[in-house]
Amino acid sequence: MLKKLLRYDFKAIFKFWWIAVVVNFVLSIYGGFLQQIENYNEKLAETLYDLLGLSLFMVNCSYVALVLVTLVLIFIRFYQNFFTDEGYLTFTLPVSRSQLLNSKVISGIGTLLASVAVCGVNLIIKNTIAWWPELVNGTAFREDSAYIAEEMNTMGTYFWIYSLEALLLVVVLVILAVMILYFCITFGSMIVKKGKLILSIVLCYLIPNVISTIGVFSMIFWAFGFNLLFAFESASDKDPITALILLGLIFYGGMLSGLLYSLIYRMLDKKLNLS
Repeated sequence: MLKKLLRYDFKAIFKFWWIAVVVNFVLSIYGGFLQQIENYNEKLAETLYDLLGLSLFMVNCSYVALVLVTLVLIFIRFYQNFFTDEGYLTFTLPVSRSQLLNSKVISGIGTLLASVAVCGVNLIIKNTIAWWPELVNGTAFREDSAYIAEEMNTMGTYFWIYSLEALLLVVVLVILAVMILYFCITFGSMIVKKGKLILSIVLCYLIPNVISTIGVFSMIFWAFGFNLLFAFESASDKDPITALILLGLIFYGGMLSGLLYSLIYRMLDKKLNLS
C-alpha cells in the first residue's frame, strides 16, 4: 500500500514540479551563453555589462527559486492531504497513519533531493557553455584540476572521507528541512481550528529561525573544536578532528530530524481530531 501512496504523492507534486525544472534548465542554458559573452568580450559597453550582470543574477536566483517552489509544492501536498476536507478521506483509507506519514516523508525528501540534483546538473551545464572555448582548447579548469589533484595527494584517504561526509550532510539537511516543514504544518494545524494555513506559514518562518538560534549556540562547542585545529601544525593531526566535527554535525541533524518525525507522528496519531 505504501507504493500506491508514494505513486499518488509523487504524481501530485511532479504535476507542477517539472515545469519549474524545465524553466531552470532553459535559464541555465541562457545563463551559460550570457556568461560566455561576458567572459570573452572585454570591449562591451558598460551598460551591456550591467544588463549581463543583472540577467546572470536572475539566472542564479532561479536555482534558489527551484528549491523554494519544491518546498511550496511539498507544503501544499502535505497540508491539503492531511488538514483540509481532503483529510477526512485520507485518514479513512485502509492504511496506518505511519504509512501515510512515511509516504509524505519519502516523497518530500525525494523531490527535494531531486531538486538539489537538478540544480547541480544545470549548474554544470551552465558552466560548460560559459567556458566552452577553453574546454575545446583543453585549457579550461587546468589550474583547478591541478589544485584538486594536489589536495587529493596531500589529504589522501581524508579527501574521500570529507567528500562522503559532505554528501551525507547535504542529505541530512534536506531531510531536516522537510521534517521542519511538516512539523510546522502539523503543529500549526493542531493548536487552532481556524487560520490553520496562516499559522502554519508563520511557524514555517519562525521555527527554522529558533532552530537556527539553537544551532548557533550548539556551534559554540563545534567552534571550540575548530579552534583545536590551530593547535596542531601538521595536516595529519587536523584531518581527524575535522572529520569528527563534520560527523558530529551529521549526527546532530539526524537526531533532530528523528525527534521531529516522532513529534509529527505522535500528533497525527494521538492529537488529530477529525470531528
